Amino acid sequence: MDNKYTKNAWDDENYKDHKPFDSEQAATLQNAGDDPVPIFARQTETNNNQKKSFNKKIKLKPFKPVMLAISSAVVIGSILGIIMLRMFVGIESDIAQGNNNLPVAGVDNEDNGNNTEAGLSTFSNGSIDAYVLQGGVFSEMENADEWVENYDQAGLHSLIWEVNDQYFLLVGLANTDDQAKQFANDITAEEGFEVFGKEWNTAEREVELIEEEAEWLQAFEENWHEALGSLENEEIFIVDEWEGLVENYPEETDRLASLNESISSFLDEMEQAEGSKAQNILLNMWYQYDRVIN
Repeated sequence: MDNKYTKNAWDDENYKDHKPFDSEQAATLQNAGDDPVPIFARQTETNNNQKKSFNKKIKLKPFKPVMLAISSAVVIGSILGIIMLRMFVGIESDIAQGNNNLPVAGVDNEDNGNNTEAGLSTFSNGSIDAYVLQGGVFSEMENADEWVENYDQAGLHSLIWEVNDQYFLLVGLANTDDQAKQFANDITAEEGFEVFGKEWNTAEREVELIEEEAEWLQAFEENWHEALGSLENEEIFIVDEWEGLVENYPEETDRLASLNESISSFLDEMEQAEGSKAQNILLNMWYQYDRVIN
């Protein structure tokens, strides 16, 4: 039998019967409802726009507190800046016009000798350098006191100067290294004590003082250096100058009182002082001076 497909009458009839049905069905689909596809397309476009708008709102939502805080800070800062500017302009205007309502610090002359902050100036003392005769150095004050008695019995005046918890026993003072060696040899030969000369100094410092205090200390330094340079002269102390220093002591302060009292205690002895006694007077005043500027 031949495998070729043979169109028969039944196929033609069926084809004719089904074709109109298909056309009617297509027409029915085309006419059912009013343009469903375009309407569906417009609905989709609207939904997309809504989603985009919603997404933008979600993205911006976390930044709203930050933006609000920044805006508030700018506004508050501007307001405070204007207020402060007006305040400073007002103060400068008052100063320019000599307004006496502003508080002014001053010196109270009835302050019972106590300094106020007003009127203070920086006083820079000069470094005091000299040579001392050292009779010993001790770690205990009691041991140093025992040797003071030994030197006193021999007619030698001494002073204990504490530095960094050590007690130096000083028995003399000199202006130069050669002079210190000469004084030390004389004591050893005459009294039998082993002493030696060494350099000693008070470092330069800056101290807050009122003007009268600074002037008084300056005068003390001049008198002291003058006496140090006269240790081998007949007249070591110019008593009138030291008396004038005591008389001109600034009464409105008590900071320098210990030094002034030390000078006063030696006035009667200065005129006749020589040798070990004159050296001891200078040592004691130097020691008190070092204490008041520390």
